[in-house]
Amino acid sequence: MIRKIWRILAVTALMTMPAVTWMVWQPYPRSGPSFDQGRNGLWIGHRWYTGFEVGTGRPVADSEFTELLMRVRRNHIRYLYVHAGPVRSDGSIRDRPGPLLYRLRAAAPELTVLPWLGSRVTVSTFQEPTWRRRFIETVAALRQRGLDGVHLDFEPLRDHHPGYVELLREIRRQFGERFFISHATRRAGPFGLAWGSLGKWCWSRSFYRATMAVADQTVLMGYDTKLSISKLYVGFMKHETQLLLAWGLDFPHHRVLIGVPTYEDAPQTSDPRIENVSNAVLGVRAGLEQAAGLESFEGLAIYSYWVTDDEEWRDFRADWLGLEAAGGRGEHGIPVGFGDDS
Repeated sequence: MIRKIWRILAVTALMTMPAVTWMVWQPYPRSGPSFDQGRNGLWIGHRWYTGFEVGTGRPVADSEFTELLMRVRRNHIRYLYVHAGPVRSDGSIRDRPGPLLYRLRAAAPELTVLPWLGSRVTVSTFQEPTWRRRFIETVAALRQRGLDGVHLDFEPLRDHHPGYVELLREIRRQFGERFFISHATRRAGPFGLAWGSLGKWCWSRSFYRATMAVADQTVLMGYDTKLSISKLYVGFMKHETQLLLAWGLDFPHHRVLIGVPTYEDAPQTSDPRIENVSNAVLGVRAGLEQAAGLESFEGLAIYSYWVTDDEEWRDFRADWLGLEAAGGRGEHGIPVGFGDDS
């Protein structure tokens, strides 16, 4: 009889342990907004590169230019990733930078303005000599026009993608140490592991470190996770932040930004009730509280300007900058009704 009771107790304990663990696990930050250093990033569209609307060809209005400058300054943006691509199958891009881009740099000289170059990896063949040569010529042309760096975003790059680190090294060799190399990166695998098929979706510690040794800046794309529970997404962002900052400490020249989402048009990969500014910021702040060191951290990067509405800007200012009160929030600052935390 006693053995039977012990068996029942043991089975009950095993069945309830996951639920208890879930309830006890709290990935949220314990402190308020305090990590902003005034060096955040923002992805902006092609219109700012050419000075003309993509669909209509009309010039960007002065009022829109003024609004962009206001947003940049109010939200402590330091890095602008300006869409200059896409990179075509021969390694070239179609357009040249227009006067508006230089007007933007002159109006806000404190900004680091980087042409954003990228494509699907099915289009760009890093190992093909002709493509590599043409792409280097593309970067050289941008440098000759006064742009002293690039932001790369080739997707989807798998772990140890053939030719990618070599491309970064060639850019560094061609343009020197003062040329700024930034790139958007995929999520790191759990604890930096990306074995087997996981390498299709995540990068390993060794691949991240290989890119950090060459590039000046990593901008994690902290979204498109397919997660359906807010607590898991917050925990994911916390873990990613801790991993990248720990690896970045080994490369004194290298800095890390964490990309946070504001878009709502990718239902196959992203649920905006889960992947939103507030939840992403909570995870990053929690990661920063427990990071091995903050020397490699610069800030957050918002993807993207053209889909960020006033409410999302308020969330960013309240949850990250600590400059505005946020209304309608529940515990931990999560918007009421957003996601399933059960």
